[in-house]
Amino acid sequence: PVLCVDTTASGKIYRSRFTAWALGFPCSIGPMLLAVCNCKEEPTIHYIGAVSYFACFAVWCLLCSFKELSLSDEKATIWVAARQVLSIVAIWCTLALAALYLLGYTSLSWQVALSEWSAVVCAELFVLTFYFDLGDCYFVEQVREFMGRGGASGYRLLEDGDTDPAE
Repeated sequence: PVLCVDTTASGKIYRSRFTAWALGFPCSIGPMLLAVCNCKEEPTIHYIGAVSYFACFAVWCLLCSFKELSLSDEKATIWVAARQVLSIVAIWCTLALAALYLLGYTSLSWQVALSEWSAVVCAELFVLTFYFDLGDCYFVEQVREFMGRGGASGYRLLEDGDTDPAE
């Protein structure tokens, strides 16, 4: 069965249209620029894509971690602490990457590669912690809510094997 779930039921689901547009949009454009613009042929656009992805994702991680500071003790799991540490490490990796770019290092230097891949690993581990923290409960935001046809019932708790009734 599919149940309607309050968006604040877990205390760990974050929803903000401003954050989605201010951080999510530039963050999603970053990998597209990285894929299209090679660091040897078009380094400026490549650097803009890298900095926009890493900076926006690191700030999003930090915002999520700050929102979790107010969680009660029973909701503050080891995964919450792991996210806080990973968000701080991701910010430092991103700042190091930006500083290296400003100092004239190219994407071919090992320092830039180390900063980039450290930030990527932190970002992926940050996202992975939500799986372990939230378990098998997946909250899916319906597109129709964004289109103005959903309201608070736009979130559904789907059990294994269930399909969305809106499909």
